[in-house]
Amino acid sequence: MMHNGGTMDYIEKFEELINGSDCCFISYIDQFSYPVTKAMLMPRERDGVKTIIFSTNTSSNKVKSFRKNPRASIYFMDRIGYRGLCLSGHIAVDETPEMRKRIWRNGDELYYKSGIMDPDYCVLIFTAERGRYYSNFQSVDFDL
Repeated sequence: MMHNGGTMDYIEKFEELINGSDCCFISYIDQFSYPVTKAMLMPRERDGVKTIIFSTNTSSNKVKSFRKNPRASIYFMDRIGYRGLCLSGHIAVDETPEMRKRIWRNGDELYYKSGIMDPDYCVLIFTAERGRYYSNFQSVDFDL
């Protein structure tokens, strides 16, 4: 396990991998206690690798599951370079007008017909606690 000082040496690589990804995957625990993984559109905002913010449908199974069990993991990959970054942590479901407005983008009205306050539009705020980075046939575990 790498200590936090060592994590700082890798942050630039993590950022590069995320910035080069065109999709990511989010995992949650469903109502039957099984893990489920779904593809997601790229995050709307990030604070490094610690806080990652997505938009999604309030009616989705993942939102229902996160309300009961906030544990989650997010995976970014570089298919060509055969690298991956898995982050584990917790999700908060945010439906405040402030957060909805903050991450709203032109074109979102295609998915959320009623606009920013559409009841089926919400925000997922992921806070990473630890991770695992894979590159060059080696994995590195780290805490955040």
